[in-house]
Amino acid sequence: MESNKRANELMREKVAFLVNKLVEFPNGLITIAYVDLSSEGQNAEIGVSVLPTNLRGTALRQLRKFSSTIARTSSKQCRLSRVPRIVWQIDDTEERAAHLDRLIQGLN
Repeated sequence: MESNKRANELMREKVAFLVNKLVEFPNGLITIAYVDLSSEGQNAEIGVSVLPTNLRGTALRQLRKFSSTIARTSSKQCRLSRVPRIVWQIDDTEERAAHLDRLIQGLN
């Protein structure tokens, strides 16, 4: 379990670097929130937050264009035994937390 956490964090760092280097997204910001490698290393679910939120679709399209390059390069840098298939996910944790905060404030 601990090695999987380390692998996920290392992969997140490598993916963040590659996204910054490869993906052109001049009107917004893409942040890599998490990486969750499957136990066999075949898949990598990568959560991203996108600002402004109305550009999420554009960001996902840009990321998908570079998926194979990002997967190959990051898996090599992380010394993974295989190249994972990347599944990009929107991470809306911050947005949901802000919504809950507004709801709680409304109760007072």
